[in-house]
Amino acid sequence: MIRPINLQAFIELYLGAINQIYDPISSYQRQQTIGERLQTVMDILLNGIINRT
Repeated sequence: MIRPINLQAFIELYLGAINQIYDPISSYQRQQTIGERLQTVMDILLNGIINRT
């Protein structure tokens, strides 16, 4: 179940991440494939950064 969030803020975070992934001068591009970067972004956006174990 997804908790209530500020949907506009989520959209802005998502779009900012997507823009960064496709930025041709981003140094992050050389470390992962586009698929890996998308998977990482979605994991962080959907699961957060707190270790729950």
